[in-house]
Amino acid sequence: MKIAYISLENPYSYNNGGIGTYTGMIAEAMAARNNEVHLITLGKADENYICSGVNVHCISDALLSKRLFYLEESFLIYERIKSIIESNHIDIVESPEWLAQGFFTVTEGNIPFVTRLHTPLFIIEEISKGQKIYRDSEEIKRYELLQAKRSNLLTAPCNSMRKWINDEWGIDSKVIYNPIDETQYDVCDGTENMVLFMGRLEYRKGITFLAESVRKLAMDIKNVKIVICGRDSIFKKESMQRRMMRECKDVIDRIQFISHASYAEKKKLYAKAKVVVLPSVWENQSYVCLEAMASGKTVIATNTGGFPDMIDNNESGYLVDAENSGQLYERMKEVLTGKIPKTGKNARRVIEEKFSTKVLVDDYIHLYETVL
Repeated sequence: MKIAYISLENPYSYNNGGIGTYTGMIAEAMAARNNEVHLITLGKADENYICSGVNVHCISDALLSKRLFYLEESFLIYERIKSIIESNHIDIVESPEWLAQGFFTVTEGNIPFVTRLHTPLFIIEEISKGQKIYRDSEEIKRYELLQAKRSNLLTAPCNSMRKWINDEWGIDSKVIYNPIDETQYDVCDGTENMVLFMGRLEYRKGITFLAESVRKLAMDIKNVKIVICGRDSIFKKESMQRRMMRECKDVIDRIQFISHASYAEKKKLYAKAKVVVLPSVWENQSYVCLEAMASGKTVIATNTGGFPDMIDNNESGYLVDAENSGQLYERMKEVLTGKIPKTGKNARRVIEEKFSTKVLVDDYIHLYETVL
């Protein structure tokens, strides 16, 4: 097969979030199975190169420098996407629904098209208590829906996402998990008495409830260290990092904020941590959770979104109620004081058996073949 992946997040350069991580993982896995894989993404300049068997086509992000309206930006990128697809005789295209990156491509209607659900904007804004993310949010939400409706196949990383989209959009999707190459991660028990949060500092990631729980934890366990790794965001006109610092001012000497970490730095943080906490109000399928489990970490997450698909409570990690800082505090304290067993080895086994690229790549190939 000749497969093209569209992702404005470039896994080989910059601006790499969950969409970029997923795209890099699946693209390399498909290339390793002798498919011709093309990644159409953004870069500092127009350029083409091969990385890990993937043909990378970068569109200069200078196209977006004037911050045009949404449709104008999307169409400028589409003109380049169309040229790349046609010149390489692509058989099938996959794109995230986020920002309707594939809307113009699927509307053209002359190539089989798969939309991957990462988390539509309407969900983000609903979880964020209606806070608008973009000035043209209503337009973006409309085109995300249209892209999904016009696709030959919709895939979702977790059952919660499938249900939400079915209820809201009336469209069914096929659940297939995000893959991870677990061989890139070494299993480590943790070299420091450290609690690690990794992810964007935003309301939907549970930062407000994390602040309450780690403050109490730091007051009870004097040698604990809390590391918060991720970019800041604004919620209700306030920096989430500044809010957390204010609420934890009496234990701030034991909280470290890291705004950005490279891939290698993230692996070092996983190695040091005794426990990784993911207190999201709702999460699709977190790559931080997959990475932490692959590193043999005990993960404490919420029983919402994709976490129940990933964690068997009390066996391969722990699930607490969303927005419940008391439960989160109790679980962190129990893990750090050894009152409940560590679950890292079980977590690694789950990754190897259920989420490994080696396990999932055949399922992706089968899905693409059904569309073709």
